[in-house]
Amino acid sequence: MIRKQTLLALVLLAAVVGMAAIGCAPQPSGEAADQDHVTLVLYFAANDGDDLVTEERSVSKGDVTLAENALLELIAGPREQNHLRTLPEESVILSVEIRGEIAFVDLGSETVEHHSGGSLGDRMSIDSIVHTLTELPGITAVQLLLEGEIVEAVFGHIATDAPLTR
Repeated sequence: MIRKQTLLALVLLAAVVGMAAIGCAPQPSGEAADQDHVTLVLYFAANDGDDLVTEERSVSKGDVTLAENALLELIAGPREQNHLRTLPEESVILSVEIRGEIAFVDLGSETVEHHSGGSLGDRMSIDSIVHTLTELPGITAVQLLLEGEIVEAVFGHIATDAPLTR
């Protein structure tokens, strides 16, 4: 019995010494770790191309706003199987400005030049942007601009000359 206790004490001592030797430091609590990250809800096209599906993505808080970060993640594309891209990889976000409850999103011409087109493609892209941004606190509508100008239909088929809502 004493032999088992001695052996157990040696094993515990070895474990403590081992952790100290490799510099095992306590991990930050969940709250401290989460202060540098935020979870965004992104909307992509479903595999059938007719509906939107959501993906949650944890992103690092950086030098860009949450709205800009969300749009950059949309451009990066879906990670989940059977979710489809709604914006071309070549898309460029020139700026995002929040005025009141409206997000003004200025798209570069590359976004339109490389867009897949068609009224359904337009609808998926616009809805993806609007739904993603209106998930963010304080944003209830999105005004799309192209190269700094409000245009009748950014992608060609769906009216974008007024703020868009869900």
